[in-house]
Amino acid sequence: MHVAATATTTTIEKGKAGVNNDLTRPLRSTERRLVPDVQSLAPPNMVTIAGLYAGDRELEYGTKNILPSGTYPLTVELFNDGGGPATVKAFAEVYKKCGGDEVVLYETSFEDNFDIYNNWMQIDEDCGMDPDGNVGFFDTWTWSDARAYCDDHSFKNTMYDIYKGNQDDYLMCTKSFDVRDQFATKVNFKIWVEGQGDTVYASGGLDIYSIWDYLDFEVGDQNGNWVNPEDNMWFLGPDLSTVPGGYNFFDTTLPVHTYSPYTDYSPKAVDLGGGWWDVTFEVPNTYLEDVLGLDLSDIMFRFSWHSDPQFQFEGAYVDCFKVISIENVEEKVFQTHSQGPFEVPPCEEGSPYAFKFPLTWDAAFLDDCGDKETLYDIVVWIEVLDPMHWTPHDWQPPDWWELEGNDPAAYPGPQDYLVGVGDYFDVCVDNLNIETSFGGRPVPPDGIMYEGEDAHIMADVHIEGTLPAENIVINAYAQKKQWEEIFFTDCENMMPWSETYGFVHNTNEFAWSGSKSIGFFDEVENEYPNDGFSYILGPTVDFSEYEEVIMDYYAYFATETGYDYVIPCLVDPYANYVLGYGYHLYYGNVITGWSDNKWYGPMQPRSWYQSVDLKAQYEYYLSAGFFRDPNNNVMTKVQIGFYFSSDEPYYGDSRDNHNSHQLVGWSGVCLDDISIRGLKIGDTVWSDQIIIPGPCEPSETCHVQFEWEDVPFSNYRITVESDTAGQCGNYGCGSQSQQILVITELEQAHYKEVDSVDLTGSTGGPWGKCTSDYDNYLSTNPDSIFYDEGDYSATLCPGGQACLDISDYFISGGSVPGIIFSDDFESGCPGAWTISETPSNGDTWVCDTIVPYWGYGVTSGTFMLFDDDDYGTGSDNPLEELISPVFDCSLASNVMLDFDGDFEDMAGYGQFWVYVWDGSAWQEVYYATDDVGGFDADPNIPIDISAYADGNANCQIKFVYSDEDPGWGSGWAWGAYVDNVAVYGDISAPSVPPANLFMTFDAWWDLEMLYGDFVEIQVANCVYTDGECCGDDGYCCPDELTAWTTIATFSGASELISPGTDGWIPVTVDLMDGFGFFNPATEHICVRFVMHGGPVGARGFLVDDLYIEEPVSGDILFGPDTMDTMDNWCFDVIHYGQYWVYDENLDCCGTTGGWINNIPALPVNDALVWSTEIMDSYEAYFSILLAYSFGGSTMAYLEISDDGGANWFILAEYTGSSGGCFTDDFNLNYWVGKPVLIRVRVVGGDNPLG
Repeated sequence: MHVAATATTTTIEKGKAGVNNDLTRPLRSTERRLVPDVQSLAPPNMVTIAGLYAGDRELEYGTKNILPSGTYPLTVELFNDGGGPATVKAFAEVYKKCGGDEVVLYETSFEDNFDIYNNWMQIDEDCGMDPDGNVGFFDTWTWSDARAYCDDHSFKNTMYDIYKGNQDDYLMCTKSFDVRDQFATKVNFKIWVEGQGDTVYASGGLDIYSIWDYLDFEVGDQNGNWVNPEDNMWFLGPDLSTVPGGYNFFDTTLPVHTYSPYTDYSPKAVDLGGGWWDVTFEVPNTYLEDVLGLDLSDIMFRFSWHSDPQFQFEGAYVDCFKVISIENVEEKVFQTHSQGPFEVPPCEEGSPYAFKFPLTWDAAFLDDCGDKETLYDIVVWIEVLDPMHWTPHDWQPPDWWELEGNDPAAYPGPQDYLVGVGDYFDVCVDNLNIETSFGGRPVPPDGIMYEGEDAHIMADVHIEGTLPAENIVINAYAQKKQWEEIFFTDCENMMPWSETYGFVHNTNEFAWSGSKSIGFFDEVENEYPNDGFSYILGPTVDFSEYEEVIMDYYAYFATETGYDYVIPCLVDPYANYVLGYGYHLYYGNVITGWSDNKWYGPMQPRSWYQSVDLKAQYEYYLSAGFFRDPNNNVMTKVQIGFYFSSDEPYYGDSRDNHNSHQLVGWSGVCLDDISIRGLKIGDTVWSDQIIIPGPCEPSETCHVQFEWEDVPFSNYRITVESDTAGQCGNYGCGSQSQQILVITELEQAHYKEVDSVDLTGSTGGPWGKCTSDYDNYLSTNPDSIFYDEGDYSATLCPGGQACLDISDYFISGGSVPGIIFSDDFESGCPGAWTISETPSNGDTWVCDTIVPYWGYGVTSGTFMLFDDDDYGTGSDNPLEELISPVFDCSLASNVMLDFDGDFEDMAGYGQFWVYVWDGSAWQEVYYATDDVGGFDADPNIPIDISAYADGNANCQIKFVYSDEDPGWGSGWAWGAYVDNVAVYGDISAPSVPPANLFMTFDAWWDLEMLYGDFVEIQVANCVYTDGECCGDDGYCCPDELTAWTTIATFSGASELISPGTDGWIPVTVDLMDGFGFFNPATEHICVRFVMHGGPVGARGFLVDDLYIEEPVSGDILFGPDTMDTMDNWCFDVIHYGQYWVYDENLDCCGTTGGWINNIPALPVNDALVWSTEIMDSYEAYFSILLAYSFGGSTMAYLEISDDGGANWFILAEYTGSSGGCFTDDFNLNYWVGKPVLIRVRVVGGDNPLG
């Protein structure tokens, strides 16, 4: 149970970076500079270095200090915590740092099996699962002789000749490298890559690539931080221009100097021929630490492979891996010392002693290292002479430090201070804030002001660098921002779309507006083909003219989810790529799946799918190396298009099931009403200037405030910037901007203008018995030809009870041994443990790592200790308790308690107990009043606590120490300590529900597809309660039933699925499809049919001859029900309304008065509706102040309607918790000049919080 580990330290020669193995770390560079005979004879903590001053500037230890060039006296502060004076010598040396020679830290050509076993790890991160959760191929990196560059072997990303899809696999070098005292790090390797993208489908001079299968190179550390250096890396190009760097490789068979996906590799890659590239990653170590946030003591490297399910090729090979360190060249440029010993008096008052070195350091800026600063290390150390003059404090025995096991020759060590010397300054603008002049109301980014208000524009001005600055010019100005339409088409013809390939056409099959749209499907077969690619190219946009470019469109679609899709794309004519945007972020603008027979667009529930930020897409690919001509000039004019892809094996046929339980008679994608708009920065309408006279010293911050009076109506970008540039380009922070909206009028909703509306309708649902000449049926519309509008249900309720008992078919889960609770106090001490003492004198349990001299028991690392001996004779400790957190033993049996440590008493003084909380009282399970000699040696431990712990959901452990003698009272004893507490036993697994439970019935349906009408079968778990199914409130099932799961959906017409018949179809569904979402402990389920009807009904949905069967036993749980009566069914609407209430005294987000909906019951569907009219103005905005907290699937919609409420467009969805009050703002330009209704609608599924 107990493992002891020993750590060692290896000294590495100066200039050689360290390789970290498990128990090896190099010493700091400053420690390696010491002359070997410089040793201290003083005990620890006698004389220490408390600080260093360069002139009057105190240098900070552990960070870089910035100084201007000049002459500096050096003063060291010393702290003597002894009882008398100490005689010391002081020394200081200054080293100039710069980059130097290369040192190979590690290299391999993957020929040595021992090296591979010890230094490389293959990780199958995806674990063989495809996106739908199906078990796929277990595939990962493997040692290969198929291709190699250096010798005979390399590492390949796959175990097969051709890699598999849906892979995320890592090849990690498990060595870590300590480069803290080095200048830069370089990694060199050879790769051969053939991923998806080298298969070309050409049309109109364009090559189509899906950049999905690629090799990554990543750098990280042992803390688990991994980054691909792509985003922030820039390299010097051959024409002295900068081009972005990147370490994603998808095809090395392409020439290295062409613009291939992700980047131009020419600055760091060499084409070796035969598909092999030589790649080098080289970066200053300051970049690894400051920009990438990595730990320089533990730098690591790995390769990762990513593939999609579309196509598979040979894959990636890695060979000839080498890690190189570039030395810190350090030249000693200055040294000084005390020229003899001097006395350091004791610091009785806690203030250090200052010693100024006799020589001064001439700190010069030297540009031979190619930086704006010259880096220096100042190393300071001392020798302590004649330590016998040192007198210990009266509470310290003369040999106390030797008793503690300290080495008097190891202290005091040196301290090094990093200093950058340079002569420069820069001006940085930060903390831009805007508020109104009257009342000081803050205006956040994208916030709102009202026309005619004055604006305070405030910012901080920081002086960076080493020199003071004078006459600093700060400018502020405002520029108008306005949206303009770049392009629009209603798709009534194909213009301007061109270069179509394959099966794209103008179709009248579906349309959002007008009569036609653009269809991605075969117009003869009425479905899209498998393994197909197609695209359309349209307008050209000049991105340099706009701050934002947004494309909106409407889409109607039925495809195989995740595998067949349409995505917006951009065209790079020089790289010959059509660049799809979406799957790089996976949840981007991808049209895939089934649109539920509805159009989706920018004002529809899936709005984020059909509103595309083209400027962000353009900048994403620009940063990856695209949109550059052969001279590396950036292209700003880019053509826009849409790209279609389908995979080979699945669902090209419209008669297939495109989405589980969703039957459609057509497959493909239709697009309509495509528009592109741009946000343009216009004229400067206001400006002002402030000159700060100065001089402002380095690190000083000045505050500036501008006044813009009577701000007119518009949309603005306000900028504050420095016009006093220093030598280093303002560090990238010479300016700051913020957007604001200025509106003309503000119309506010108040009590009289707002109505609270219950949208759930009546409590009587339209389901019921329908009789024909042939039979009786369960029907959605028993009393009419067409079904009604609304959401209503028919719940299976045999014998008046909706909960079907399936407990007889559950399979026992058995039990397995396992750990119930454990704590070794390493992740937190005391962590969740509670400490109680009587009396409360502060002498109690503490965390420690050093076993006291009186202890015998084993420990590992940190443990809990009560050291009575250390607290002394005057400490009375009759009751010291250490109490564990609560842990759950409700599913456990044969529970045991084990722990390590020791209890030792002195002359009978001292007692130790262990108690278990049984749910109502503490029960003693262990007692000792004599020396134990280590709990691990006590035959009574582990302790059987099953009598009190088995089945106890609120179990706790308590360790109690007392220094009382049972017969004589309190005394001075030794103590106790506890570690590695473990509670274990046999843990019962929950029962497993039956694998299948089939419900079979005959069905006929005719549902209106145009309005998206459909019928669902839903299941839920329920708790059995006696009584009738249908209560007074009409609710069919017990109140606990709020989390329903849909297991089947029906839409369209059954006659289309089964042509040439009467449309009756036998249907079997597995009720256990939804059981994974339930609580199996209830062992009961509830089943219902739910109708979702639109404003124009059709003939409806009919059910007959329904029964439920458990297939293993063959038992019929219910039925067959021939529907001659409706005794087995209850009918209901789905939602019940809860009205909003206006409270004049409500403190709503800091304002008085507001609307509130507490949602006392679910389901709900209720709205707060505001009727208003948007004036015919240039722009219109809507603002709402709100706070909310929802649980489960309950949520709120913010919606707008311009047709009196017949159709509603979703502006926003709110789920979870807002975490407090906030303001949400919306652009309503689309509805300018129209009367509108705006509503907040709460819809509930389960678990409301308020």
